[in-house]
Amino acid sequence: MKILENRSTSFKYVGNITYVEFYEDNKMIGLIDYSQHSKHYIEDAIENFMTGIMTVETIKRYNLGKIPE
Repeated sequence: MKILENRSTSFKYVGNITYVEFYEDNKMIGLIDYSQHSKHYIEDAIENFMTGIMTVETIKRYNLGKIPE
């Protein structure tokens, strides 16, 4: 699968909570809490985003906006 060059992700760990930030064109488009999912699920989600399978609309649907305090 072809990786989209304008997309990237970043992991954030806060205590026992796992977040993934999703970026397109160097702008964060969403932050999703993956704490209830396995490492493999998270890796698949990142791959789906990086290859264009996961859309920006999907990221926005599950977006937290910012890490909760």
